[in-house]
Amino acid sequence: MSRDGSLAEFFTVPDARRNLAPIPDGVEDWAAVCAADSLCTGTSAYEQAALPLGGVVAVFGQGHVGLGATAGGRVSGAGLVVTVKARAGGEDVSRAMGADVCLNLAEHDVVAEIDRLTEGHGVDVAVEASGVRGSFPRAVEVTRLGGVISVLSSYNGPPDAELSIPLAHWGWGVGDKTVLSTFARTGNERLGRVLRLVSTGRLDPAPMITHRYRFDEVDQAVADLRARRGVIKPLITF
Repeated sequence: MSRDGSLAEFFTVPDARRNLAPIPDGVEDWAAVCAADSLCTGTSAYEQAALPLGGVVAVFGQGHVGLGATAGGRVSGAGLVVTVKARAGGEDVSRAMGADVCLNLAEHDVVAEIDRLTEGHGVDVAVEASGVRGSFPRAVEVTRLGGVISVLSSYNGPPDAELSIPLAHWGWGVGDKTVLSTFARTGNERLGRVLRLVSTGRLDPAPMITHRYRFDEVDQAVADLRARRGVIKPLITF
């Protein structure tokens, strides 16, 4: 499904009959790009987890994938969407994408706050989209018994690196919690459904577009993203 070179003038799409979807009338190209990446990935968390209608979700990480998951929670029927970041800032973007409550580790006891918001039950689905391995145990902890931890992160580390599970919050092995490791569900049928949500206004990726670059500024875009200069979703215009 993956192939390098998508910034080239021409690009051969792998398995085009399965992967290409028409862009609906009224959906601009930049929005379609977001649909094929951030929104397809973020919404995958809930399709895989079978989020109950009106359920509670917590999204750890508010990069472009986390914001896609925030928007995905709203359109998937969550009754309460809680977002968690390392530091304060960007709450306006999170709320614009669908967050009801915005927490950060610098100012809040996140586990205690989620416990209070859920009256001690925990969330139905915890989405781990931060890419920080230390965030995974916290996602397990705030998930209710019988709930789902949906991992959308690609973690860094040596080959022997591990993700730890807090045993007590795992229910000592009988808590019926499920861990799903997933990313963007592929295929043109699903992409077409996500594009339909964009075309009807139910999903709006505009708030996550923080920077725009010309094609001759690609190197600067990559440098800004690497340096974490407030870039969430950079848009490169050909």
